[in-house]
Amino acid sequence: MCALATGAAAQNAQVLAKIRQLDAAAPAPSAEAIEKAVMETAAAMTEANGTCMPAAISLEPATPITGARVVLQGVLSGELRNGWNVYAIYDGCEAEGDPVRRFALIEFADGTKRALPVNTGRSYANPSIMRDTSPQAALGAMVFAKREDEGCDASDMDMAGSRIEGESEDLGPDLFGVRYTGSWREVWSFSVCGRVIDVPVDFRADGDGGAYTNIPGEEIAEAAGEEA
Repeated sequence: MCALATGAAAQNAQVLAKIRQLDAAAPAPSAEAIEKAVMETAAAMTEANGTCMPAAISLEPATPITGARVVLQGVLSGELRNGWNVYAIYDGCEAEGDPVRRFALIEFADGTKRALPVNTGRSYANPSIMRDTSPQAALGAMVFAKREDEGCDASDMDMAGSRIEGESEDLGPDLFGVRYTGSWREVWSFSVCGRVIDVPVDFRADGDGGAYTNIPGEEIAEAAGEEA
């Protein structure tokens, strides 16, 4: 067991050294450039989906997600230069609930930058983990909604938000978008057929940049006092 643990630690050290090198070669853009990219995406979302256009945004410091699978693969292939996790606090969109929006800011090989919407609210799951897990979570919400309303076709399914519910004492730090040890729980909310459904998602770091996930179906429930 010790030999395996030591080998895994050595492997992680080598991977992290490479990721640090890649991240250092493409530092985060200026706050002005990040704000411009986020506001352009917000405007596009408003035009396409009718969502609220913030009067202003406050940005939290961007953190690299170079280690997230989708970003790392893009950097290694030469398609991307780097990627960052960006939390934007919307001002003037209180009617849409949680003002916190998370974006993945991507810088392409030619230097162009794009802010991709990831979720509303807080999450430890990097974009790759969230993309892999959201279909299963949405399925759980759909099954619950159909059980409550047989006529629900779930055609309006949308992820409404996320929040972090708890974490283990041994949860490791965020290292370029990856947590190598520990576990945590989040609650992902989905709006469907006039309801908001809370889906708990348990994550356990797999030691290799990803996470094992579990969705306890018996704990899926309609959010208290919420309507989509």
